[in-house]
Amino acid sequence: MNINYNLTDKEKSKLQNDLYSFFDSGFKFEKFIKNFLVYIGLDEIELTPDTRDGGIDCIAYRKGIGEFSDIDKIRYLVQVKRYNTSNKVGVKEIRELKGVQYFHAGDKGIFITTSDYTKDAINESKNDKDRPVILINGIDLISYCIDKNIGFEFKPIFSKKLMKEFMEDTDSIESNVDENSVYDENVIEKTISYNDVRTKIISIPSYIYNNYLSNKKEIDVIINGDKNDTYHALKINHSRKFLSGVTKILRKYQILLSDGTYKQKMVGWKYDVKSAMLILYIK
Repeated sequence: MNINYNLTDKEKSKLQNDLYSFFDSGFKFEKFIKNFLVYIGLDEIELTPDTRDGGIDCIAYRKGIGEFSDIDKIRYLVQVKRYNTSNKVGVKEIRELKGVQYFHAGDKGIFITTSDYTKDAINESKNDKDRPVILINGIDLISYCIDKNIGFEFKPIFSKKLMKEFMEDTDSIESNVDENSVYDENVIEKTISYNDVRTKIISIPSYIYNNYLSNKKEIDVIINGDKNDTYHALKINHSRKFLSGVTKILRKYQILLSDGTYKQKMVGWKYDVKSAMLILYIK
């Protein structure tokens, strides 16, 4: 979940303050981050003693693949700051992390704060490819926590706006159908799901597959009946009944967004027997 698309700035600021206030000391926030890093996939986390800190609060490792896990291990030096939202992390703190004696070739830095970073700090974090520093601010941290179901709960709220969008999506399929075209059956409606978009496929409705596509290896697809918007020889996967090679369609019709997020859409399907082509109706 990208909370930038779902919350107002005021709501995001309140969440940041709530997160900051929950931890009444920097040490408690460090302990939380240790557990958090394990939860998001790092393998070994070691809190550094106060006497050894020198700009880092913990050392984390991500192991490689199989028998090469120790050879391909990545070490992260992690610095944690519990700052209120008005106190941004500056360039000095980033330089201190990059300058610690434990920062060896191949290491990466991670800086995590409940607040945010100054512009100079952001530039400093990426100006040395040999000592890169990953920055996670309060909003990033909240987004991770929401995605992993850590510390946040939600109550369903009815949204007229979302219901209206849903109705408009389904209505648009009907309005896009060319009434002068000759088809053997009515439009079949099927949602392009989150899983479809994530794997960059489009699942085929059972009726369309069983009656028209089960013996084909590939199919030409027209979008909204527009011959200028034709995609040739899309491959048909018969074991799972889907079309592959559809990334351009997903991007053009804003199902797969430029920032990597995606949205479900209802799509109308028709098979044109005369031209032996598949027609998809997408808003």
